[in-house]
Amino acid sequence: MDFGKDIYLDENRDVVFTPSGDVQLIEGAQLVAQDIRENLSIVLGSVYWDTSAGSNLIQALNSSEDLDLTVVNEIERIALEDKRVLASSVDTEILEKGKYKLSFHVVDTIESGELYFDLKELLNG
Repeated sequence: MDFGKDIYLDENRDVVFTPSGDVQLIEGAQLVAQDIRENLSIVLGSVYWDTSAGSNLIQALNSSEDLDLTVVNEIERIALEDKRVLASSVDTEILEKGKYKLSFHVVDTIESGELYFDLKELLNG
């Protein structure tokens, strides 16, 4: 299944260039992981042309609920909303306080993806 290509953004969300000076592109599981990361970094409802884009991670910081549990639930909710992600494959691991790893498989492929992130860096990006 072809999900297209997009510009590759590094961990600082900067555009990456190839040694020849072209913009580096990504596809497949890398693209899905990048899209999930970007969706997690957007405050839900803040994009006026798509109020369904984004996540509730910023609200999790002010919640009285267990932070790690709330964050894991939100990561998995965002991953499961992506039609390119095989629902039964979604798994989020707490690496340490505020650091997480999302693992998933892309539908109709043998590709798997991983997304590592630090909550502080994600929300400050």
